[in-house]
Amino acid sequence: MYFFVRNPFSRLVQLAMIFLPVEGGLLLHCTSRLAEHKSTTAMNLPGRWKKITRSNCSAYYPAVIDFTANGLYTTEADSGATVHPIWDVGTFTVKPDQVSLSTANDAIVAYKTSQLNGQLTFCTPDGCTITYEKL
Repeated sequence: MYFFVRNPFSRLVQLAMIFLPVEGGLLLHCTSRLAEHKSTTAMNLPGRWKKITRSNCSAYYPAVIDFTANGLYTTEADSGATVHPIWDVGTFTVKPDQVSLSTANDAIVAYKTSQLNGQLTFCTPDGCTITYEKL
């Protein structure tokens, strides 16, 4: 059984994800993909990043992210986006294998993250994998 979500931050979906099992599903796939790209060096986020993932779940995330050295970020939405991106402007912090971002609704969410060969890959709480490439 796969559990697909149109709006991963709705309260109902958050509760459902706690109580509904995901068999062989998205979270395992996301974790295994990040393990493949695990880096031994510290992540270096400052700069401009362009989304290269094209999937239904990635539509909720911006086309471009600009991370600054002072812990702030801004984004640009996809030109044809029909939804406001989950990340718009805010703050971020970096820990080994994790980036925490303030989201459009001001929640701070920790994402499993890896950086390798000029690509930055996020695993969202609902199991979506989104990769950005440094410009």
